[in-house]
Amino acid sequence: MAQKTENLRYEDLPDFLTVKELKEYLRVGWNKAYQIANEIPHYRSGNRRLFPKEKVKEWALKQSRTKIEKRLWAVK
Repeated sequence: MAQKTENLRYEDLPDFLTVKELKEYLRVGWNKAYQIANEIPHYRSGNRRLFPKEKVKEWALKQSRTKIEKRLWAVK
C-alpha cells in the first residue's frame, strides 16, 4: 500500500515520489502537479515518473527564494 504523504515531514517521504505523491506533498491540483513535474528532473519507470525527493526539495527552495526576491525587489 502506498504511503500517505499528506502532512508528512520531508524526512518521512519515500526516496522517490510519484506524481500523485508530489501532488499531495506540495498540496496542489493535478494540472499544477503535472506542470511542476516537467520542471523537476525525474526518472521514468514504464509510464510512471519518479522524482528523487532531494530534487523536489531543491525545486521548492528555488521557488521560495524566487518569490522572496521578487517581493524584496518590489519593496525597493
